[in-house]
Amino acid sequence: VNPSDSQVNRVFQTLCSHKLESGFRDDLKAMSELITTATTTLYAVVQEKFLPTPSKCHYLFNLRDVSKVFQGIYLAQPTHFEEKEKLLRLWVHECCRVFMDRLISEEDRVHFVSEIDNVMDQTMQIRLKEVLQQDEHAQDIVFGGVDLKNYEAEDPPYDQMVDKKGLKLFMEAKLENYNDEMKGKAMDIVLFKDAIEHCLRVLRVIRMPQGNALLVGVGGSGRHCQTRLASYIAEYKCFQIEINKNYNHQK
Repeated sequence: VNPSDSQVNRVFQTLCSHKLESGFRDDLKAMSELITTATTTLYAVVQEKFLPTPSKCHYLFNLRDVSKVFQGIYLAQPTHFEEKEKLLRLWVHECCRVFMDRLISEEDRVHFVSEIDNVMDQTMQIRLKEVLQQDEHAQDIVFGGVDLKNYEAEDPPYDQMVDKKGLKLFMEAKLENYNDEMKGKAMDIVLFKDAIEHCLRVLRVIRMPQGNALLVGVGGSGRHCQTRLASYIAEYKCFQIEINKNYNHQK
């Protein structure tokens, strides 16, 4: 039996309230109900507007996706969120990562952003353009768990990556360190804008409890390299199964 809308809202509002009560400003604490309503409303819209087809058979969404939006919000630290607009940008970012990253056409992605704008107007009485920074688009919002001031920080904040030049320098430094440490497994890759953002997406997923992702793309598009670099930044050990005639369950 599927839970009712009111039950779903109550569960996720409890989670959101618990997070925002942990050190956030009073005006942000009061946003838990708005964020919850907006998220569940957007989820219903996505289920209705982005239906699976033979070419889009992975357009399947469930309540786990809603929970992933709140998992992303749980990565936020109160000291880095002192204004309502930034918290809403985080919400937009998490919705884009959970829902939009699954969409395979630019037309669908543009449609999704317009639906976010509609949902924000309907549930929060605020338009998307009002929370974006100057000359910023929803697709440009990038949050990441890296510290651009201290590359070796043990617990880097999950913050908006406004300094794109600083972010590129950080990624290049991490890639150089990886190549120095992994002799024989050096990666010769170009860290352009999309590559950096994809790496941050992988980093976001693997830092979440039981985080997992399926990377789809043609060979040579950088899926392995970006995953290895993200694992290195997170200080995780990257294990890759290599099937051969001697492979067994024990291995």
